[in-house]
Amino acid sequence: IAKELLENGANLLIHDPKVSYDQINKNLEVFVKKVKSEKRITFSKNLNESFHNADAIIILTEWAIYKNLNWKKIALTLRHPSWIFDTRSIINKADIKDLGINLWTVGDGEFIS
Repeated sequence: IAKELLENGANLLIHDPKVSYDQINKNLEVFVKKVKSEKRITFSKNLNESFHNADAIIILTEWAIYKNLNWKKIALTLRHPSWIFDTRSIINKADIKDLGINLWTVGDGEFIS
């Protein structure tokens, strides 16, 4: 997904508490070299900072750290309109409702706005 986003001109800020920066760099090696000079890819160890001024959040794992986020607080830091793409269906839709965040989840074919 990261490679596809980079190929389409996206800027990425990657947070992963269980995969090292070096491993992510290795997996994206060709793209990291290509876009690093353009500052289109950044890595962060601070999850809360990862949301600042983001257009979209893509959740690719079901780790507990991503299940228990304070969406009210996060919504204040996102750009609007903003999106959450939940590929693991771990977000409680009630937590997102009325926050001005668009939610797309895998598996239910439902889009919440």
